Amino acid sequence: MDKFKLFHLRANKLKLANIAGLVDETLFVVEPQVSLLGDMGVKRVAKLRADNKTMKTEMEQPHSSLLTGPVKQANDVCDATLDDIKRSITTGSRSTVAAKASAGKILDHFMKPFWDINKKPLLSQISMTVEMLARYSADATLKQAAQTLAIADLFTALPTQNATLSNLYNQRLAEYVAALPSASGLKNTVAED
Repeated sequence: MDKFKLFHLRANKLKLANIAGLVDETLFVVEPQVSLLGDMGVKRVAKLRADNKTMKTEMEQPHSSLLTGPVKQANDVCDATLDDIKRSITTGSRSTVAAKASAGKILDHFMKPFWDINKKPLLSQISMTVEMLARYSADATLKQAAQTLAIADLFTALPTQNATLSNLYNQRLAEYVAALPSASGLKNTVAED
C-alpha cells in the first residue's frame, strides 16, 4: 500500500505562468467532480476559474503607454542639453584662454555631483536636474562662468525641458496607476484560492 504525504504548496512564491498552469490543471481535475463539492465548493471553483481567467488576460496584455514615446523624446532633449553643457565645460576647462579655463573649472567643480544625471533613472534625473538648476540660479559666479563659456542659454532652456519631461513622466505614471490591476497584483488572489 502506497502512503502519500500531503504538504502545503506556497503558490504565491511561484511565477505567474506556473500559477496559471497549476490552476488550469486543478480546474481540469476538479471540474468533472464539481457537483460533489456542494454549493460552497461550486462557488469557490467558479471564483478560482474567474480569477485565473482575469490573471491570464492581464498576463497576455501588452502594458505600454502612448506617452512612452513623448517621454523618451523629452528625455532625449534634456540629455542632449546636458551633454552640450558638459561638452562645453570640458572644452572650456582645457582652453588656453585664461577666462574660459577659469570658467570651465568653476562649472566643472559645480557639475561634479550632477555629471551623470542623464544616466540615472528618470525620476532621479528630473529631481537632480531641479536641484542643479536651483543651485545654479542662486549663484552669480556660476551664471557668469556660463556666460563666459556661452552656455547660459542652455541653462536657461533646461528648466522648461525638464518640466516638460516631469509632466509627461507624471502623466504616464498616473496612467499606469489608473490601469487595471496587473497580473502580479492578482497573483495572491489566485494563489489563495
